[in-house]
Amino acid sequence: MNRFLKQVIEPNKNKKGWPWDIESSGSLFQDATISFPKISVVTISYNQGQFIEETIRSVLLQNYPNLEYIVIDGGSTDESVEIIQKYSSFLNYWESVKDNGPANALNKGFSHANGELFYYLNSDDVLLPDTFFRVAQFISENPDFDFYYGHGFISEGTSLEKKYPAFSHKWNLNFYRLNSITIFQPSTFIRADIFKLCGGFNESNRTHWDGELLVDLAIKGARFKRFEFPAAIFRIYPESQSGGVGGTSALNKFYEARDKISQRVQEQYSFKNYPKIIIKIIQFATDPIVTTKRIIVKLKRI
Repeated sequence: MNRFLKQVIEPNKNKKGWPWDIESSGSLFQDATISFPKISVVTISYNQGQFIEETIRSVLLQNYPNLEYIVIDGGSTDESVEIIQKYSSFLNYWESVKDNGPANALNKGFSHANGELFYYLNSDDVLLPDTFFRVAQFISENPDFDFYYGHGFISEGTSLEKKYPAFSHKWNLNFYRLNSITIFQPSTFIRADIFKLCGGFNESNRTHWDGELLVDLAIKGARFKRFEFPAAIFRIYPESQSGGVGGTSALNKFYEARDKISQRVQEQYSFKNYPKIIIKIIQFATDPIVTTKRIIVKLKRI
């Protein structure tokens, strides 16, 4: 075992692998020229007792030397609070109080944050080993940006064993308006100053708060930069927020919120509309490797 795993509570003996009995060492990232900006991580949760321990451990066992970790629980009635309490000595702040939705919980969490970079990880998702070290190295090589993001994996179902790659597009505000851009959310790192300049997440948006923040950042002049490695695993399952909880009604609310955001962008910029096929041709021409990888993943899943 390495230095931090000895301190963190040992898991059930039946749980093996990352992030149970394996941790990030950071040994490949000890270049003296690399600085380690303070990363403030917020995890929001409500009745995610079956997943939250794995999420928490995937953050702590990054072994990142400049970490601030905040957990905002919405008043769970399952075993979540007991699990959070078990790791409370490693948390900078946590609470279990009824909130006013995910955007409100995230804003509440980041109001306690003091880091240079803001990152949020849902309580059913899992960071990959060495993510924070790799991001710190990337930022040291690309310091003049405000929003960093990359790729990851999507796991369908509660197990992480079956997963497939998920690739983020290169950012383009107009293409995002036209619903032709995907950014892998658990790979996103935001500079704290521009997050605060945007006022955080729109708490009235209950379905597409993360997408609206991307637009707000772009409108404020944020500079986007993509890294080319996977950062996390994103779970989709029937009960998850992103997996369709609420059925058709929730999906319709999501589309309604997204359309309002697109309309706001168009009113401000009067962008040109493009047919989908033209957008795809442009994306292939400007980002051929990732576009090809996305096509291959789709073909394999047919």
